Amino acid sequence: MIAIPACANFYCNPDIPLAVRMRAAMAAIPYEMPRLAVTGQVSENDFAEILDRRLKHMEAIAANEPKMIEAKRIDPVEVKPRKASNTFAQLSCDQLAQENIADA
Repeated sequence: MIAIPACANFYCNPDIPLAVRMRAAMAAIPYEMPRLAVTGQVSENDFAEILDRRLKHMEAIAANEPKMIEAKRIDPVEVKPRKASNTFAQLSCDQLAQENIADA
């Protein structure tokens, strides 16, 4: 029997006392869940070089100001409201059909 599945069998079995199950879970968890670790990227460039490069890039972007997009003016369209004779809930299907025929 392999140790990790055996620990899993212990901590999943409700017939075993809680203290034993907790010890089995504590023993198995490092192998079941990865630990979170802090990692850093080390490069050959130092901080000053990176800062200078980014400042030059920002200056180049600022020199090339964005161009204004020219758009054509669109005339507004007039929308006429529908006749409000009754509320929608009061209208029957026949009345709606008659109104649609009359509007067309």
